[in-house]
Amino acid sequence: GLGGCETGQAKITKGYDLPAKYVIHTVGPIWYGGNNNEKELLINCYNSSLIIAADKKLESIAFPLISSGAYGYPKDEALEIAVDTCSEFLKNHDMNITIVVYDKKSFDIGNALYEDVRSYIEERLVCEEPYYEAHSRFERDREWFKSNKENIRDFGFVMEAQTSVDEDTCSLGSAPDETDIEEALKNKDKGFNETLFMMIDERGLTDAECYHRANIDRKLFSKIRKPDYHPKKVTVIALAIALQLDMDGTDELLMKAGYALSDSNEFDIIIKYCVERKIYNVNRVNEILFKFDQALLGV
Repeated sequence: GLGGCETGQAKITKGYDLPAKYVIHTVGPIWYGGNNNEKELLINCYNSSLIIAADKKLESIAFPLISSGAYGYPKDEALEIAVDTCSEFLKNHDMNITIVVYDKKSFDIGNALYEDVRSYIEERLVCEEPYYEAHSRFERDREWFKSNKENIRDFGFVMEAQTSVDEDTCSLGSAPDETDIEEALKNKDKGFNETLFMMIDERGLTDAECYHRANIDRKLFSKIRKPDYHPKKVTVIALAIALQLDMDGTDELLMKAGYALSDSNEFDIIIKYCVERKIYNVNRVNEILFKFDQALLGV
């Protein structure tokens, strides 16, 4: 057996038949109202477990929300302690930490914030055209173009004349000169990869500080360093939050990766809300996203 384990301390055993190499056991505090050292003991549970995991050179660890079940610790406070303690640990360690939450009650962002975000979404959300209406409109447009091909072609030549195109120097549909292509390639904009690392340097951050703030692991970040890597949209947004970019900077970084924020997407509107209000803690952003049933950042 374990030979006992004090509250706030942790011990490790093999995983045996479980789908894990090890199991780290810790004893959480019972909630007595918050005046019996519960917070410090709960912090110790996570720290003791993480220190053991680091000593064993484990790459990942998953926690339940310790003490928030039968021991009665308020879920919102328990979650805040878990996130803050693990975030502090990650400042000096590379590890994939997962906190398992079983219900949304743990993500209590507060009624005032919830209502503010909801109102913001309602003010900006542009309802997309229903499929059957879009499909019907597409069929009508296609038929119109079929029956008006000649008119459209004539209209094109009229436009060409009105814009005073010199037929000696330019012809419709002509191939660009090779020197023009080479010049365009020389002057092309910086790509996502180059732009990201330029922004990191400008803010005086280390790579580790950036990917910890973004809630992404070192392995993924090392892939981002490769020029041909194309990140997911949630990863780009997580990095923008980590870099504390304003709306223009966020749009620029997204554009470099081929994305944009849209007012027809609830996820995108929530991201705009957070950026405009300078909510740059990715865990706080994730709490809001989770409350509105949206994908989370960086995970």
